[in-house]
Amino acid sequence: MFWSKNVSVRVNMPYLKGRIKDIPGEQIEMQDEHGNALCSGFHMKITGIKNVQPDPTKAQYAEASVLVVKSTDNGKRESYTIRVPVSRLCEDLPSVIRSGVGPDARFEDNDPLDKLLLVICAASVDPQNAPTYTTPSYIEGDSWYWNGKRVGPAAEISRLVNDPESNATLYVLRAKRLTGEGWAFSKPITWDQLQKGDYCFTDGRNTSVSNPTLNYVAMESKWSSLTEGQRNSQMLEERNQPAADKQRAMDRAFGFRGDAHSR
Repeated sequence: MFWSKNVSVRVNMPYLKGRIKDIPGEQIEMQDEHGNALCSGFHMKITGIKNVQPDPTKAQYAEASVLVVKSTDNGKRESYTIRVPVSRLCEDLPSVIRSGVGPDARFEDNDPLDKLLLVICAASVDPQNAPTYTTPSYIEGDSWYWNGKRVGPAAEISRLVNDPESNATLYVLRAKRLTGEGWAFSKPITWDQLQKGDYCFTDGRNTSVSNPTLNYVAMESKWSSLTEGQRNSQMLEERNQPAADKQRAMDRAFGFRGDAHSR
């Protein structure tokens, strides 16, 4: 796809441009990389660009097909496609939105850095740098986010433990190791430690929990979504971690890397 040089260069740079929040029953938002709303009630994605010549006496021009998805009053979604010259899309996005979404569309029209256009373009060609989320909590990199704001490390509840002395529920957390190989696990921690963001993992990492309450809510939401089989699988991963570590150490000692020994 092609558009203005400024936007094209930024679209192709590998960094997060923003996100689309499309949670069922809530208003759609397109956000910048910091979680600030750029528009509300709709999102747009370019699904194709082709040269057209509607007037045979004039030169061809590039036309974009743009998918518009709108929130409705009853919490559902309405979608349709508009077609607009690429030059107009890049040079006069506010008028495209007002005509294609509606005169009452809510968006940031004082946008000298073209943040909204950048997110639209990035979501169209490289969703990894402008992802769509359908839940308020999600993991990006090594962190949990809540509605676009970082709330803490990307820890997960690995299993629950019953303390026989106090009859309290203790939590064993897990997080991807900094090396990317396997999981680091916490010792069983109490509810109070969880609420304070006091996590201690076996790899000795320093956890930065900016919002322990929301970080816990995110972890609990992920835990609640797991089936009994998935929870049992996590428990087995924790139990088998020492054996997996030993196997990796042996592979390195004998010069194997990754799955090379299996080929």
